[in-house]
Amino acid sequence: MFSHHGFRSILRDHWPLFALMLGMLVILGLQRMLGPSWYASFMMFPPEVAASWEHLKSGDVTLADWGVFSSMLTAGFFHGDLLHWGGNMIYLWLFGSLLSGLLGNRMMLGLFLITALAGGACDAYLRSDEMIPSLGASGGVMGLEGAYLGLALRFHLPDPETWPLARPVAPSQLAIFAMLGVAMDLRGLWMGVGNTAYGAHLGGFLMGVVLTGLLLPLKGMRYARR
Repeated sequence: MFSHHGFRSILRDHWPLFALMLGMLVILGLQRMLGPSWYASFMMFPPEVAASWEHLKSGDVTLADWGVFSSMLTAGFFHGDLLHWGGNMIYLWLFGSLLSGLLGNRMMLGLFLITALAGGACDAYLRSDEMIPSLGASGGVMGLEGAYLGLALRFHLPDPETWPLARPVAPSQLAIFAMLGVAMDLRGLWMGVGNTAYGAHLGGFLMGVVLTGLLLPLKGMRYARR
């Protein structure tokens, strides 16, 4: 049985992750109270990003363009509804808590932000002619999945054990789960089905793999290399 002491221990160890998840829930509540007129500027519209990129290349970038660029990150903190938020939070907790244990809370949050931005940029590039806005944390969530895969390919990791998993799971199983997820995204991107931002998933995932699989310094890592 899960004890009160056990919950307090999890909250103490992973409070930044809980704060991130709760913050997104508060934002969702504000979306419902204030309506689209409040949060539309935080969503990412691919053609607007493409236009601002052209301004940057020509040297005519303005403050408004930087605001458009920031939407590639801010869109990751907004969700369409409670179900959308809940689905993302399940995987954010699973891989976020594992990475916090392996790398620390600061590194986990940094990975989330960087991969969320990379996911937004990839989505903007792949949908540069679509005026359908993007929102949701899935780019950063997939980034954490990719980051875990990068570590699993590089180091001999301990069997992950996190609530609510009933028992420790082999790192290879979680790595395979992450790869299956990105394979489904590739299929969805190829077939052009649904209203999912597959580009954000792929961009975040690939950035996560690169950051931990290639760029993460070895100093301080307590796990044996493969």
